[in-house]
Amino acid sequence: NGEDRLRIRLDDYSGVNITKASDNPNWQNAHFHTYCKELYVVQEGKIIVATMVDGDVIYKSLEKGDIILIEPMTKHNVCMLNNARTMIIKFGDTKETDWNAAEDLDKITKEYIVK
Repeated sequence: NGEDRLRIRLDDYSGVNITKASDNPNWQNAHFHTYCKELYVVQEGKIIVATMVDGDVIYKSLEKGDIILIEPMTKHNVCMLNNARTMIIKFGDTKETDWNAAEDLDKITKEYIVK
């Protein structure tokens, strides 16, 4: 999707991802983690975070300086707007294979037009 990423992963699979968006808004791939937590920090620009709670999708717009904590088992997806930059801190009970696709949320978010 044109994003640039730097990943630092420790031996317990915790770590930090720094992501810089492309010139065009793009949704990432919806997913959830069974064990770990993710703390999203918006360092530059704006992102939209979609979470699915009891089948309902909630969209939050976050700007520079905003944070959001994603708890385990929370389906989520992120749209990085033009040249946004985020830091994602993965922590808690981290495991190597703790990325699970959320196809139901993916279908909804990728049809959501970002302006």
